Amino acid sequence: MASATSTSPHTAASDSGSWLTTTDHRRIARAHLFLALGALLLGVTYAALLRADLAAPGKELLGASAFGAVTTAHALVMIFLFALPVLPAVFGSLVLPGALGRAELAYPKLNRLAWQIHLVGAVLLLCSLLGGMADVGWRLEPAAVESAGWPVAAAAAGLHAVGLALAAVALNILATVLGGGGARRWRDQPVVVWGLTAGAAVQWIVGVVVATLGLTLLLDQLSAGQVFGSGGIGPLTYEHLFSFMLRAGVAVVLLPAMGIVGEVLATFARKAPEGGVSNPIAFGLLAALALAGGGVDSAATGQSVAFSVAQSGLRLLALVPAAILLYNAIATLHQAAIRITTPLLHALNFVLVVTIGGMSGLFLSTLSTGSYLAGSSFAAGYLHLVLGGGALAGLTTGLYYWWPRLYGRIAGEVLGRLGAALLFAGFLLAFLPRLIIGSQGLSAFSQATGFYASTLEVATSSGVALLFFGILVVIWNLAASLWSGEVAPSNPWGATTGEWNEVPRADRIYDYSSLRFDSDSRNYVSEGQAAAGQ
Repeated sequence: MASATSTSPHTAASDSGSWLTTTDHRRIARAHLFLALGALLLGVTYAALLRADLAAPGKELLGASAFGAVTTAHALVMIFLFALPVLPAVFGSLVLPGALGRAELAYPKLNRLAWQIHLVGAVLLLCSLLGGMADVGWRLEPAAVESAGWPVAAAAAGLHAVGLALAAVALNILATVLGGGGARRWRDQPVVVWGLTAGAAVQWIVGVVVATLGLTLLLDQLSAGQVFGSGGIGPLTYEHLFSFMLRAGVAVVLLPAMGIVGEVLATFARKAPEGGVSNPIAFGLLAALALAGGGVDSAATGQSVAFSVAQSGLRLLALVPAAILLYNAIATLHQAAIRITTPLLHALNFVLVVTIGGMSGLFLSTLSTGSYLAGSSFAAGYLHLVLGGGALAGLTTGLYYWWPRLYGRIAGEVLGRLGAALLFAGFLLAFLPRLIIGSQGLSAFSQATGFYASTLEVATSSGVALLFFGILVVIWNLAASLWSGEVAPSNPWGATTGEWNEVPRADRIYDYSSLRFDSDSRNYVSEGQAAAGQ
């Protein structure tokens, strides 16, 4: 390792321009990261308020209106300012150009514009929350927001801006990948490239849908309910769009997160990722099935039985490529010379949390049990596991792994492992009880009664507290590394992907298949090293 007084090669990267005018992809990644971390802390604070109100049976810290407003604020912040944008915006800007052997994204100015629009959307959403948005429900149904005033109009404008930013980020990722990745064949690309690409394909459509929802809600507010009222496009269309956005949004989070986790596991297993060509095929199938299975399956909408059965079948089928990706990730660790590090532990957190969430998704995707569990605490637990847990575990994994690339420092291992333990325990305590309580038909925000149920409520509240402290530990550890962390060499983990090169070269191939396992050293070496006996 380099000494603390040496200069990291990454600190010499161009950071010209202000935060609002720069086109440097690494600086824009930092800007997205700061915004996402702020949204994460705010969203978890709202969750802590909700749990404090629900933890003590018979006692209410918040009134009914305040409870609804905090619920709406928590959902809007966590979904639209954290979960959906964070992984593609941060790691698409930071990792993708170098991994493809390019100096920049295809459209640097579009990357800057996406960040600017994202910031505008965040400001509008936060202004709507500060304006005292009433209990309108986190889905912002047209009937509930018909006369809610300017805060809902600001929230609608914010959703429109966030949707445009999501679409712009996705378009840039797709253009960068399709524009050429050096001399590499597609099957030889790192798994993080496959994950970001498949996620961007879904994200572009989801971004358009979010922008459309925000715009129609804004027009409805400005026209005093004429858009969704008599002669308008109708509430059924809005319900379909919102349900599609939420279901497909899970893939927007999980696809890039699986790519990040697969890259980290391969690096610290010191071997090629398992699965070979099945990985890009599974990524593509999961993206396609996430889009095809995003319809509404509620009997209240008058949807035909045949369409409901088809949607259920597509969602169950989507679990197959998801299971293949998770299996390949775990299989990468088999007979590997594993190096235990903080990024690896956070990657394992992701695998466990998403596996639990995916198994609970089986019950929601099946018509017989899904109709019973819809709107229950079980559905809320599932959504928090796959959307919130997937985004958070994917973010912490990628941050610890690429932190040397982002700031040229290595975060501390002790606090890093403590943060991983707190987050893992927090995920289990916070959301497993929600699955148990929800299986008994309790709604998402009802207060459980009885000794058994109230004990689970206390466990949930304890889990949220652990998650909150775990997030603080992660942020403190990463921030402290900026002034006291070890200066990182150009490739501290011994990775084989191109983003770790100081000067990316388009003619260099980073091919995992060239690695061979050496039984004597219990390590993976290149064919040339194996031939030379090194």
